[in-house]
Amino acid sequence: MDKRRKKKRDEGSSSNLTWQEKKDIADKEEKSLLNEIQALRAWVGMVGAMNDEQLKEYLKNRPQDLKTSKIQKKKPPPNRDQKVSQENSISLSCLPPSFISALLVYPFSCSV
Repeated sequence: MDKRRKKKRDEGSSSNLTWQEKKDIADKEEKSLLNEIQALRAWVGMVGAMNDEQLKEYLKNRPQDLKTSKIQKKKPPPNRDQKVSQENSISLSCLPPSFISALLVYPFSCSV
């Protein structure tokens, strides 16, 4: 309910402004955006003119607000193939010795 009231207040206050006041607000916003663009262009020019050593030094000493946070990688999920192969494997201890010797003499391969 509060959001609706707030919207109505915002709409009401903007409708009370004359076109000249709205234009002044837009001009101020435009001027601040142009200043930001100019500052960014100056920064790009400064960084572009640096050599590798200067860039390394800049990265080490750059302001805290420009530093990026390290993103930690997720741990890979446990390898499920190993679990499956262990579950499906046959224990040779439960097989008769004659069968085991036959396996050793005549190995087979499972091809699908």
